[in-house]
Amino acid sequence: NGIIENYAVLKEKLQAKGYIFKSSTDTEVLVQLIEYMKVTNQVSLLTAVQLALGEVIGAYAIAILDKEHPDEIIAARKSSPLVVGIGENEFFLASDATPIVEYTDKVVYLEDGEIAVLNLGKELKVVNLNNVEMIPEIKKVELNLGQLEKGGYPHFMLKEIFGRRVMRVGVSRTRFPVSSPTGMGNSDCTGNIFLCDEIFKIRDFSFRLIHI
Repeated sequence: NGIIENYAVLKEKLQAKGYIFKSSTDTEVLVQLIEYMKVTNQVSLLTAVQLALGEVIGAYAIAILDKEHPDEIIAARKSSPLVVGIGENEFFLASDATPIVEYTDKVVYLEDGEIAVLNLGKELKVVNLNNVEMIPEIKKVELNLGQLEKGGYPHFMLKEIFGRRVMRVGVSRTRFPVSSPTGMGNSDCTGNIFLCDEIFKIRDFSFRLIHI
């Protein structure tokens, strides 16, 4: 979600360095910028995201995958809401707590400039753009499914399929082929880095992307 206001300037700089774009979206510019930071500086995905977002002007709520490290997701926000749900050996990402309450009542509301590091089998880590580690405040959601409006759909899940973006990170038994980004909707993916901002869900016991 969001919009990168200076994407045209960033795109020109990347094109001057030999980067080729397959679309005219600001999403692809951000993906290419993260890839550039990672490769040029030989740094981790987290550091590359921090460096790239330091160059960005605008609003965003993003989740990023690197095919070289499929057990990790980096999520970040600025001026666009992003919530991390904490379940049993799994995490969830959504724009608010409403779609998460079906799976867990424990959430962390990321603040502007904060980055969530989600790794299978590890606790949630939250840092800022300067890599200062923050203490995530875990809140309990008081909503229950009976309180939620279904928006005309027969049940809440169908409302989520058509109305919200939901991502679930489950315990990995088999890894999905990130190099083949089937099921990522209209997301822009290039090189090793994938930024996914459409409807998708990562199911328990696998790291496969499927349409929900």
